[in-house]
Amino acid sequence: MNDSAERESLSLGLRWIVRSDLRHVLEIERESFEFPWSETDFFSCLHNRRDCVGRIVEHGEELVGYMIYQFGSRGYRMLNLAVHPQYRGRRIASQMIAHVIDKINHGTRSLIVSDVRESNLVALTCFRRACFRAIALLPSYYEQTEEDAIRMLYRRDWSVS
Repeated sequence: MNDSAERESLSLGLRWIVRSDLRHVLEIERESFEFPWSETDFFSCLHNRRDCVGRIVEHGEELVGYMIYQFGSRGYRMLNLAVHPQYRGRRIASQMIAHVIDKINHGTRSLIVSDVRESNLVALTCFRRACFRAIALLPSYYEQTEEDAIRMLYRRDWSVS
């Protein structure tokens, strides 16, 4: 599974999250974050709000990652994104971000925002590679730890730097 040729040939599918996926999504969430979303958080976001979208990434029959984003009149806000630990390092998160970028490049919305823990260097690097820019430091953003967040922004009109 760690062979570079296998990494390149990984065939992925992206689809909507359905209720039966929630158990697997919660497993990945708990393995990915010190302060994970609860089942109620996911349910509330995906079922009680008309502006939230949940997508999962599959490799064969296995759920390997997911993302939750919210849309507004000007763009999208990435709320949650995670990849199963066994599949990290294969640019799956980059492909999920690219999916949202593709939506703004072919639609009326023109930006994507994500607030990322200052200590989450992997996520910050992933967003930076996708041409996001750090635009603000959000002091004590996370209640549990009072850790700062960095607001990352992608705009359709920015050229690749």
